[in-house]
Amino acid sequence: MTTNLSIQNMRRIVCLANSRKPDGRCVAGKLYAQGKFGAWLRPISIREGEELSEQERQISKGVEPALLDILEFTISRHKPSAHQPENFMIDSAHKFKKVGFISSVELFKVVDKPTNLWIMGYQSKTFGKNDLVPPNRISEVSNSLYLINPHTFTIQVVQGTYSLQVRGQFSYLGADYNLRITDPVVEERFIPKGAGEYKIDDVLLTISLAEKLFTVASNPSSSGYYKLIAGVMDISSLGKK
Repeated sequence: MTTNLSIQNMRRIVCLANSRKPDGRCVAGKLYAQGKFGAWLRPISIREGEELSEQERQISKGVEPALLDILEFTISRHKPSAHQPENFMIDSAHKFKKVGFISSVELFKVVDKPTNLWIMGYQSKTFGKNDLVPPNRISEVSNSLYLINPHTFTIQVVQGTYSLQVRGQFSYLGADYNLRITDPVVEERFIPKGAGEYKIDDVLLTISLAEKLFTVASNPSSSGYYKLIAGVMDISSLGKK
């Protein structure tokens, strides 16, 4: 039976990320009600890593939330961190539901327009470009999610330390970026193609700033809070027009 409390705590978002984490997924999107968009919201779990398990996030057995799905779920409380004010803890007693979906065209009216993607000028050693915020500057950051439209975009499959990894290269307002992609749909599509570069003509990207500090003992300059491409929406294939 649905209680008044659960109705009061119910939220609907357009899913803009269902991003891989070490022990689960990070789901995020923009609030959506009566055809109107609101603020960013990231549903999180009670666990230390705040990742969502399969049972918590799947809309039916084995079915993952997809980008552009309208998802409905229940929250228990707001649980922001210093640079992730978007975090709300879910009430895991209530399942995620898919209650609709939107077209990619609708997203263009709510593309974010930051002057840059947080702190600039810092990168990881091997592949990165403007891909991290150093620990001593994270206090300058007050949010962790953006939806941007950089137009041209190149997916790179590169050899990492242990396996192939997928990265995204793009320019935004005159600055160049090369960030790790954690969208599992993109990983599953492009890793089998092997090492190389794959261009997309028009794209919407969900950029997320990781909550946890990643420490590289052998290369302290690569330590920091990483900027990740958590969702890739290929407008050229979805149909922008």
